Amino acid sequence: LDTAKSTLQQLDREASAIPAGSGGVTILPYFLGEKTPIMDPQARGVVFGLDLSHSRANIFRATLEAVMYGFRHHVDVLRESGLEPTRFMATNGGVSSSLWRQIAADVLNEPITSFRNHPGSVLGVAFVAGLSQGLFDNWAEIDRFLIDRYVNEPQPNAALAYDQGYAVYREL
Repeated sequence: LDTAKSTLQQLDREASAIPAGSGGVTILPYFLGEKTPIMDPQARGVVFGLDLSHSRANIFRATLEAVMYGFRHHVDVLRESGLEPTRFMATNGGVSSSLWRQIAADVLNEPITSFRNHPGSVLGVAFVAGLSQGLFDNWAEIDRFLIDRYVNEPQPNAALAYDQGYAVYREL
């Protein structure tokens, strides 16, 4: 486990030196088919735009970007349905990567709030139970449990690069 963590940290460092858009490498991460919002179990993964000038850092960064493009696709579906997300929060494993948090902010072009030492989805489940039993009056009260936070703001130049990369992702 320590070796895996060390490897991911090394890949993060290498990928941080690669500009937004991974040098033209775009990945469709459908290696097990795709559920929402595509609903196609036959969908397959793609590594597009790869050439001999790219390194493992390009591929790693493109993988992180692909996951966030998938999130953006979900946000698009919500907006197309008339729902407007107002807060973007991140918890669990991915938030340990400052690179991934920044990619999330830039791809979504929204601030991403993360929490150190967050217990994960169990907090949300417990809070829903508390709401249902009248222990809390509204969702805003969850903020009292989310005190150690940091925010990644989108960087305009990277957000623009990701708008272009997302268009390629969706076309593919």
